Amino acid sequence: MDTQLIIKGIITSYSDNKKYVTLVDAEGLSYYIYGNSGLTDSWIKVGNEVIVSAKKGLFKGLHQVTNPVLIELVSTKNEVTAADVTADITANGLTVTPENQGTLVTVAGTVK
Repeated sequence: MDTQLIIKGIITSYSDNKKYVTLVDAEGLSYYIYGNSGLTDSWIKVGNEVIVSAKKGLFKGLHQVTNPVLIELVSTKNEVTAADVTADITANGLTVTPENQGTLVTVAGTVK
């Protein structure tokens, strides 16, 4: 399944060390980017739209992109709306569904 591709999408989340980045394309497909050695830290910000070249594969059923190389920073400060998963958190603990994979989730209140 590993194939080289070029993908354009908006960064919706990233880890503290910016090693893991989530990118969502125009069709809403989420890509989990692992290993950002080809990306400039200053460009890894929620809301930035980027074009990257990378190797596509699957990891635990999720789309994963590895060894990305930034081709272009298309735009900045795009609005990224946090998913409302309050009902899922209250009833079931945090439930990740296909609808909210790769989306920004904001948690308010106490998490136990």
